[in-house]
Amino acid sequence: MSGKKFKITAVISWLAFAALLVAVYIYNPADKKETFCWINRTTGLHCPGCGATRAVYYLMRFNFKKAFYYHAYGAVIAPFVLYVGVALTVNLFAGKKILFLPKFNWAYYYVPLALLMVFTVLRNFTAVIY
Repeated sequence: MSGKKFKITAVISWLAFAALLVAVYIYNPADKKETFCWINRTTGLHCPGCGATRAVYYLMRFNFKKAFYYHAYGAVIAPFVLYVGVALTVNLFAGKKILFLPKFNWAYYYVPLALLMVFTVLRNFTAVIY
């Protein structure tokens, strides 16, 4: 892919992300009592993403306590994920490294994924994490 295609893809991705955030902000998942997660409905267990939408909703309202309550891992990792996205986009459009990003390593994908799985297990089988 050429640089121009990457820039177009980045702009489209950020617009889709913004539209998703606006939809979550308007939809207000915190008012809904039912869950749409089929795993939770059938087994009673929380999937890795259960509560993430509510956590995002409360993060956008700067209510960190409720965001942490609904999805602790997501509330903690969200700022890092947002920074990486912003840094990649800024560096892409600037054509040089302006914001710090460490050199690519597969551990950046596997370690957060492993932590998410540990969080999910702890959340379902202990009374400590919701």
